Amino acid sequence: MLGLDLAVQGGSLRFFYGIGELIGSDDLIGRLTGMVEGLTAKADAAEVETLRGAVLTVLEVRGRGAGRRRGVTSAASSARDDAGPLGRAVKAAPGA
Repeated sequence: MLGLDLAVQGGSLRFFYGIGELIGSDDLIGRLTGMVEGLTAKADAAEVETLRGAVLTVLEVRGRGAGRRRGVTSAASSARDDAGPLGRAVKAAPGA
């Protein structure tokens, strides 16, 4: 009535129309599952890459800020160190 041929292959009933095999529900589910898993893996990889980029950007920005603060702190420490001996020299000078 439908013009379909039937065959048993690998323990499964297969439907054919002419020489072309019609996909069965098990095959369709397997193919769709594989497609969804592949797309999910790509989406996960893209999300990981996006988060990685964001983290690197934050670390870079924080690193620049820390470098500036370290520079200011180092300059202030250096000024104190420079003033330290000078201050001692002034205090040690006669008449001081």
